[in-house]
Amino acid sequence: MDKIEWEEFEYQYYQKDQSWYWWVGGVGLAAVVLSMIFGSILFAILLLLSAVVIMLYGARHPELIPFVLHPHGVQVYKKLYPYQHLKSFWVLDIPERPRKIIITSEKVFLPHLVLPLHRDIETEQVREFLGRYLPEEHTEESLADILSDYFGF
Repeated sequence: MDKIEWEEFEYQYYQKDQSWYWWVGGVGLAAVVLSMIFGSILFAILLLLSAVVIMLYGARHPELIPFVLHPHGVQVYKKLYPYQHLKSFWVLDIPERPRKIIITSEKVFLPHLVLPLHRDIETEQVREFLGRYLPEEHTEESLADILSDYFGF
């Protein structure tokens, strides 16, 4: 096989009810008030903007993105990540969690590329294919990824 391709939503969408927005707004407002009590107006503004962005992002539906693993590298939508700039990969396949491919890159900022893996793609097929180009190295999900899954992003 010369490539593996699939389409998947950029993240798993969870319907959020009205109480979710009330919680985010309430926690954001409490943080803003606390920040103002301590005299940090700039931080209060930052917290307020953060709460608004979280609510807007929470209402957003994910896009369907094409993913391709081919001999030149890993392609996400139109961006190609050549194998020479990637260090290793790990296929995360835990039954109660969404399946993912975690690719470690050489970048200092955003060192992990996390690809959602479609349910029709076999884990062993991905391991065999990527194993030709990258070493398989156990990689844990970042706290940000775990929290975003937990909170429905």
